[in-house]
Amino acid sequence: MRKILVTYAHPEHPPSRVNRALRQGAQALLASRGLEVTWHDLYRKYPDFMIRIGQEQALLQAHEVLVFQHPLFWYSVPALLKHWIDEVLTEGWAYGGKSRALAGKTWVHWLTAGGSASAYSRDEANGFGIQHLLRPLERTALLCDCRWLPPQVTHASLTLTDEDLAAEGQRYGQWLARLVAAEDGDG
Repeated sequence: MRKILVTYAHPEHPPSRVNRALRQGAQALLASRGLEVTWHDLYRKYPDFMIRIGQEQALLQAHEVLVFQHPLFWYSVPALLKHWIDEVLTEGWAYGGKSRALAGKTWVHWLTAGGSASAYSRDEANGFGIQHLLRPLERTALLCDCRWLPPQVTHASLTLTDEDLAAEGQRYGQWLARLVAAEDGDG
């Protein structure tokens, strides 16, 4: 069975209402299917931004699927996740030279965004689609020889009802389960 690592980055503590619902819904669905996912909360582990690089690299190496769950902050990732990328994905380990520690792993983002899906288009307020906004992250994944998958998004996160959140948690769990199946060659 392929191992999934969900690296969660949200500066809000306790976790945001939306992200808490995503995790709870996904955990319940995955547990019911006997699937395990490692949940890794960066802001909880590193509130001082002092990242233990070796531990993070070992965690990445122990998993085949790398999911980054975070809100869309200023058309990018939260500050700690950007710092984590800068510190952990070092030259000679993740890219460059002979070492390609992440080669062949799957890299994907699950985002929460305050705007509706239609707000992220060329003709709307944000001027670009989500995939265009995340091009630097896609390029980072490809530099590390990872397989990039299109990002998934929970849109209009600020206005979701409890029922909407439960449905999003189920959707997230089903998506994670499909990632495991696809990585195992079953999907």
